[in-house]
Amino acid sequence: MRGVGDRRHPRERRGGVLPCNSDNSRLLIGPKTHLLCDCLKATIVLLERVGADHWAAWMKVSLSQIVNGDLSGVKHVLAAYGGMGSFNDLVLCSGNGHRVTNDEYRTVNDELDMLRNEAYDLAQFISRNAVVE
Repeated sequence: MRGVGDRRHPRERRGGVLPCNSDNSRLLIGPKTHLLCDCLKATIVLLERVGADHWAAWMKVSLSQIVNGDLSGVKHVLAAYGGMGSFNDLVLCSGNGHRVTNDEYRTVNDELDMLRNEAYDLAQFISRNAVVE
């Protein structure tokens, strides 16, 4: 039952979700989705910087879908995390053809691990709790 005097739409009471686009089945962007978009942007910058082009392109597709209100972008993020050769298996190093020096190896991979874990956790949360209009 709605609180007395609270005449806002139920989605508005959930914490400031904003519509992403104007099509009929749009994903409503809330704070977690904004965080995921920021995380994906940072991940793309890192991957492009070191020449991990395949995964940079993958995350660009996901980001584009999400900002256009398409929930499949969140599922696309999650699809990167399973099986052999997945995003989880990515190690950034010169031996794998990336522009990473031996001195940068640990720092770059620690940053990737942090971004990779954050993106996965946020995508899982959004996938389970998405508000679609």
